[in-house]
Order: sequence, then structure tokens, then C-alpha cells
Amino acid sequence: MYRMDCRPIALLEVLIAFTLVVLCALPLIYPHVAIFKAEKAFVATVNLDHAIKLLYANRLEKLYLQEISWEEIQSHREFPIEVEMLQESGIKQPFPFQGTYRFDEGEYKPKDRVEDSVHLMKLVFKFTPTDKKKEALEYTYPVVIEYKPK
Repeated sequence: MYRMDCRPIALLEVLIAFTLVVLCALPLIYPHVAIFKAEKAFVATVNLDHAIKLLYANRLEKLYLQEISWEEIQSHREFPIEVEMLQESGIKQPFPFQGTYRFDEGEYKPKDRVEDSVHLMKLVFKFTPTDKKKEALEYTYPVVIEYKPK
């Protein structure tokens, strides 16, 4: 014969057993969540590196085709990287950074005259994430530019 007063205790035992199962499952799930977050951050970094290399190649192509003026190069000011430039470089996915680029002066030869000189400059890309929790990233590439005034 079944007694009615045992029923609440059985329910309490089931709740305690369920709580123990959940408490034991959480430590098993946590490493997988941490690995997933780390993998997601790594993929974002790889995508950013790829996008920057595409932007660098685009700027080199513009230099080769002489579509960037000498005054623009010597001004050393930062130019914004806009959506059109990203699309022109082959980046079609949304870009989670605000970026700029600039040319920094390096060495040049010959030092005694301006015409027909060769400049070793630095092309610097600076990216600030759209979420303010992360710090700005800066990428520097060497660029050799031959200046021949017309």
C-alpha cells in the first residue's frame, strides 16, 4: 500500500538529484565554451590580418600606378580607410574596425638633392575596434618609393 505522505519527499529527492546532475555538468561544459570563445577571437584576428594584407597590396598597387600623389605621401597625415577602399581591396564582409593609414618618413638617398631620390618609408595602418573594450592595433610595413619629379 502506498502512503500519501511520502510523495513530497520523493519530489524533493528528484529535485536534489537534478541539481547534482546540473552542478556536475557545468564544469564539463565550461572548457568547451572557453575554447569556442578563444577560437572565435583567433578567427577574428586571422581575418583582420588577411584584410590588412589586402589593404597593403591595394596601397602598393596605387603607388605603382602613381595614383597616390607625392604631396599626399609627404604630408604624413592619416587618411581614413573607407568602405569603398575596403571593397576595392576585396573585403566584402563587415569590418569591425575604424581604420586609418599614413606614410611615415624613413631614409632616402641621395641626401643632397631632391630629384630622383629613393625613399624607404613606412606604411602604417592603425585600427581601432568599434567596441571600446579592446585596444587599437597598429601594423607597419616598409615601402620603397622612387621619386622622379617631372
